[in-house]
Amino acid sequence: MAKCRKCQRHGLFLFVNADGLCKDCSKLERQTRANIKQHLYQTNASYRKTVDNLARQDELLKIVLNAQAQYKEDGDIDKAICEYEKAMRQAKPPLRSSSHTHYLINLYIKAGYHDKAWGYLNSLILTNGIQLCHIRSYQAQILKKENKHIDAILMLMFYYLDLSDKNSAFNREAFIKAITPSIKKLKWTQNDADTLADLLEKRIRSKEINKESLVHEDYKAFLKNHAQ
Repeated sequence: MAKCRKCQRHGLFLFVNADGLCKDCSKLERQTRANIKQHLYQTNASYRKTVDNLARQDELLKIVLNAQAQYKEDGDIDKAICEYEKAMRQAKPPLRSSSHTHYLINLYIKAGYHDKAWGYLNSLILTNGIQLCHIRSYQAQILKKENKHIDAILMLMFYYLDLSDKNSAFNREAFIKAITPSIKKLKWTQNDADTLADLLEKRIRSKEINKESLVHEDYKAFLKNHAQ
């Protein structure tokens, strides 16, 4: 026999919800919670700011979801980018969503807007919008498309540096495979790829800070020696 845990009413035909409350008590509890939230919203500035920010994030999420659906329907990439920028770049604060951040970057690259993609990626470094290793990966992708293979290799070194620090391991084989297309474009040798892997692995295993700048210095020295 069902029994309401609050009002203690019971009966063969009494219905209680998952919380053990009858219809009347459940309605009363919902109203009480709503009253508490309304009171907090009116009297607590921090709570009001949080609620407003969440509501704004929901609005921005609707914009990008609609843009994504529209893009699938009409294939208008410029229109999709424009709508995405409203939510991801122009809004204050912008939509906080890693998945949609990646989506906008991919739209930029697909449309050939490399400068926009690069600027957006740089802004994400400052705001921690996505992981640094992802930013470096996208930058390497852009540089390859622009046939800037010397710079692309450096970005891949940065990518594997950050990735290795997170995973506490360096995937040497994957790194060499990743830089090999650029190595071939530059008419460098397999020995060059191995040398770069050695340089990177040494920095990854070290306890030094600011490893990116150190890897950059190593790479510049490599290029100088390579040119001789």
